Amino acid sequence: MLKQFLSSESLFFELFQNHSRLTLTAAQELERLVSANSNRSHNLDIIRNLEHQADELTHKGIESLHTTFITPFDHNDIYRLLSQMDDIIDLIHEVAEAIVMYQFDGMTPAVQELAQLLLSSVDSLNQIMNGFCKHAGIDTLRPLFLQVHNFEHQGDTLFRHTLGQLFQNETDARMIIKWKEIYEKLEDALDACEDVSNTIEGVLLEIS
Repeated sequence: MLKQFLSSESLFFELFQNHSRLTLTAAQELERLVSANSNRSHNLDIIRNLEHQADELTHKGIESLHTTFITPFDHNDIYRLLSQMDDIIDLIHEVAEAIVMYQFDGMTPAVQELAQLLLSSVDSLNQIMNGFCKHAGIDTLRPLFLQVHNFEHQGDTLFRHTLGQLFQNETDARMIIKWKEIYEKLEDALDACEDVSNTIEGVLLEIS
């Protein structure tokens, strides 16, 4: 029984860490994509490949839930965590796809700042995940939970201000729709980071 528990624990925690690393790499690539001198198609290809790898890990995790009776924590929490983690990299991919598809002449400072906030949040989340998988206590991880929350709050404030400026200053309705989509997906990705952070914090509260 102990051997089975240790095997399932290793499987899921290794999967979480690998998925987290892929998401961090995708966020780094998105930050490069929105920079001034990027090769956007090349950046998109890399992100697309990372998202595909993350999907495979998610499917593997969900399939393992169906066949594993003993898990390191609640089945529903594992499923929720897998789904929420996948949301982040899916949104990163969607942002990259939209930027390349719309062929913008350049990126706005707000897009670049939101992408940087997202990268910072994903980096903090990766540290949380590494600590979580190594059985760090909630007190150790609490400063990182707070960081993710603060990045989401900054992103929300910037999003609302930027959207107001967009509607006030942009006269082309098509451009309003395009930029609004990019801003919303970036803000959604920051929300998704906080969802993962909250889920991990909740699991730690339950098992502590």
